[in-house]
Amino acid sequence: MNSFAEAGMNVIKINKRIESNDIHIEGLEKYIGKDAEIIVLIEEPENDDHALNKKKAEEFISSYSGKIKKWDREELHER
Repeated sequence: MNSFAEAGMNVIKINKRIESNDIHIEGLEKYIGKDAEIIVLIEEPENDDHALNKKKAEEFISSYSGKIKKWDREELHER
């Protein structure tokens, strides 16, 4: 099976701020009594170490990258 539809499943994506342990999701009334899998992905803010490492990596990459210069006719004949 390549998709949720082929497996007979419906997919609903909802972005919601968690205000308490009780989560109420509008629009699920028609699914009451059915089995569901609920996955909660929590967005974590970047910590200072991660931001510093990212900045160092970007500086390292930019220091080794540059514009590629085409060879001119003389350089091609020399090689």
